[in-house]
Amino acid sequence: MNRSNALAPMFLLGLVLLCAMALSLTLGRYPLSVAEISEFFQAAVGLRQIEPDRYALLHNIIVDIRFPRVIAAVLIGAALSISGAAFQAIFRNPLVSPGILGVLGGAGFGAAI
Repeated sequence: MNRSNALAPMFLLGLVLLCAMALSLTLGRYPLSVAEISEFFQAAVGLRQIEPDRYALLHNIIVDIRFPRVIAAVLIGAALSISGAAFQAIFRNPLVSPGILGVLGGAGFGAAI
């Protein structure tokens, strides 16, 4: 497999990740549309004007509440996938469990605290 064939799935998966992140910004107690989120980001960059009250509300919902949760979910998912791949490589077993080295117990202990 040459390099261009290897980059195509990675590009596609990155695009899927960005779409999932954008979709997750729309979900919540106060539902937003993709158009409203796009309008907010355009106003934040300076390409569009929206009323200050609406901008403050969208800033609070998107930047202060939803965006940190989305970024945390992406980073935690990436860390878990890397640790799973590392376990599989260390033990040379594709069915390795996190309980082998006590990771499962440590995670349970951390969640309990």
